[in-house]
Amino acid sequence: MESAAADTEETREAILNAAQERFRQVGYSKTTMAEIAKDCSMSAANLYRYFENKLDIGTSLACQCLGRKVDAMKTVVARKDRPAAERLAGFIQAAFQHTHEQITAQPRIHEMVEAVCLQQQPMVHEHQAAKQAVLEELLRDGVAAGEFSVDDPGKTAAAILAAMTLFEVPIFWHLYEHQHLVELAEGTTRLILRGVLTR
Repeated sequence: MESAAADTEETREAILNAAQERFRQVGYSKTTMAEIAKDCSMSAANLYRYFENKLDIGTSLACQCLGRKVDAMKTVVARKDRPAAERLAGFIQAAFQHTHEQITAQPRIHEMVEAVCLQQQPMVHEHQAAKQAVLEELLRDGVAAGEFSVDDPGKTAAAILAAMTLFEVPIFWHLYEHQHLVELAEGTTRLILRGVLTR
């Protein structure tokens, strides 16, 4: 039984790898299930045993991409030896940098993530909740250390995430030069810090 489950998971992973490579080369919208099946040397009918449709595959890959962003944020927050203010700035920077690198290095994968997010709102809400949980932990660290003055870490975390939207959802990025975006991110970070730092 365990062997069958392992084989199934191994096959699913192979399908996801093949799909990701095809999405990277030709794009999510131009890829068909038949093409993914061919890349995996299996029939389309067999492919449907593992994934219901292309959106199902895209959702799995998008979750991986979004999960890596949360992991980058967790890495920053986990540096307990550093001041909370420094970690908060790093949290914002990690989100901006991850999005920029995704667009620059893998634009078609980023397009896939955006396309899936439009159709999978529950996944987006789960991702936001995961980021908010990480940020709330950081804010509580800051309060405990006397660095931050925050009455409600949950509401404050949600407000900070809202302020970060421009740097995570780059629908308007074409309106700015990259350096201008960097400066906006730095200015937003300073504004957020002024709002939470103990006076």
